[in-house]
Order: sequence, then C-alpha cells, then structure tokens
Amino acid sequence: MKLKKYWSPGKLLLSNEYAILKDVPGIAFPTKLGQSLLFNETENKRKIQYRAIDHNNKLWFSCDLDFNNGFTSTTDGSDQLDLVLKIFNFLYKENPFIFKKLESCGFYISTQLDFPNYYGLGSSSTFIQNICDVFKADSFNVLQQCFGGSGYDIAIAKEKRAGVFVRSIQYLSDIPTTLQKFFQEQHHNLFFVYLGKKQSSSRSINDLSDRINQMDKQKYEDLHVFLSSVSTMNQFNDWIVNHEKTLASDLGLTPLVDKFTDISKINGNIKSLGAWGGDFALLSSEYPLNEVKKYFENYQLNEVFRFQEMILDDCF
Repeated sequence: MKLKKYWSPGKLLLSNEYAILKDVPGIAFPTKLGQSLLFNETENKRKIQYRAIDHNNKLWFSCDLDFNNGFTSTTDGSDQLDLVLKIFNFLYKENPFIFKKLESCGFYISTQLDFPNYYGLGSSSTFIQNICDVFKADSFNVLQQCFGGSGYDIAIAKEKRAGVFVRSIQYLSDIPTTLQKFFQEQHHNLFFVYLGKKQSSSRSINDLSDRINQMDKQKYEDLHVFLSSVSTMNQFNDWIVNHEKTLASDLGLTPLVDKFTDISKINGNIKSLGAWGGDFALLSSEYPLNEVKKYFENYQLNEVFRFQEMILDDCF
C-alpha cells in the first residue's frame, strides 16, 4: 500500500469564546501551523503502531494498540493514550468494518506537529480530523461523543479556511465581506501574543459551566453583529474593549487589559483568545513589531507574531 499523508491546520477563535457554546456565532481562523499524519500498512497483524513527533522532530509519545473486537494497549497510561484509545474504540463501535483489514495486516500511524505542543492551537482537534480523514469518519461525531466542545476547531481543521461557526448546525459560513476587507487591509496592525500557559478548554468550560449557562445570549449576538460590520481600526478597538468587558463580567474573570495596565505605551488594545488565562491573545497596535516585542519583553513574554505570520494564507 502506498504511504498516505494528511494535514490539518490549527485554529484561533477570534470572537465569542465560551458564548459559542450557547449557539452564538464565533469567528475563527486556520493557522499556518498544524499537524500532519502519515499512514501505512504493516505485516504486524491486529496491531496499530502510533508514533507522535513534535515540532523539533523528537518523539514525544508512542504506543502500540492491540486489536481484538476493540483496542487495548500495554503502554503505560497517559492522557494522550486515553485520547487515542477513546477515539479508536469509538470508531470501532460506530463502524467495525473499517478495521476489518487488521485481520490480515497492521497499521503504522505517525503524526508531526508544526507548532510547540504547549501552544493551544489544536493538537487534539487536528489529530481527530486527520484520523477521521484516514478512516472516512465523521469528525464532529467523534468530537461530541468522545470529548464535547463547540466543534469550531474541527470545522477549521476540516474546511481549512476562516469562517463564522454556529454550533447547532456545525457549519462554517463565510466571514462577512466588510470584515474580510478589514483584515486584508489592517493585518499589519494586528498581532498574536503567546501568554506562556497552555489552557485546557474542556477544563475551563467545566469550571465556568454555571456562569456560561447564565450568559445573556443576545449580548454576544449583538457583539457579533457589530464585529461583522467593522471597517476601521477604531471600530475594531471598540469591539475588543466591549467584548473583553462583557465576557469578563459574565465569567467573573479579569480582562487582559488589567494585567497590561500600561499597554497605552504602544497604543494597544488586547483581548483573550480561546480559554482565558493563557494561550494566545490578540493585540491591535499601530506600533511596529520590534516595539511591540520590546513592550512584552518587560512581562517576560517573548513570543509575538504578526497576524499574517500565524494565519493561513488565502483563508477567506
């Protein structure tokens, strides 16, 4: 069998983090960095060999799965092993036929991350999508039945384009033309800052579930309508401020501007992306990259990227 290769992009959720769980539209982007998967058949019957390589070409996880009316492993337990077993056993339960070939051969699967594993860009969602591409399975179904979440990360990994995601219909529609034009014209004034701490989206959602349930959905739909018509930096900055203020109040969390109290030094506005407390933030500033980096170095944050460095080319 010829070696097969798959690739899915990572993701960044720009708007309505948490509120997206209440069926509010959220705007998300695919990243240039993602995860690839190589698939081949072997002579080791009833066995799947899985090897995971990090962005530095170093093995960071490996396991062998034994197949006998389901999958088991003698590899020492870990969160990654639990994820792999959960996915493969669910796929087997849904459609045993897709693994019938294991009666006469084995599978070798290797994955490689383009980004550091500590970035919250979607190491799990890109893995799920790649595996589902291999076995022609429904990645949304795998996510919901095995892990939960809104599904926007799967939509981005699957479609490989930016869009507006609505949870109930699991569909990625086009970003409004006006907002597309804004990003195309103003991307040089937008930056992503890694805040130094990978967050668990599922854990964050569980911790904040009561507050999320009490959110006023209409407030976030109004924020989405406003963002959809943004055409200037002033409007975009107004949206950042209002979005952070509204979500911080509803979640009982501290907005990023309260951490970077002197961000006016670079004429900046900043908002959290994804699970609050770490991962990436979005910054708007008309200052050049070197000045922006110098500012964040004062906070021991050394990973700052231009918008166009992170976001997949021609993704609209």
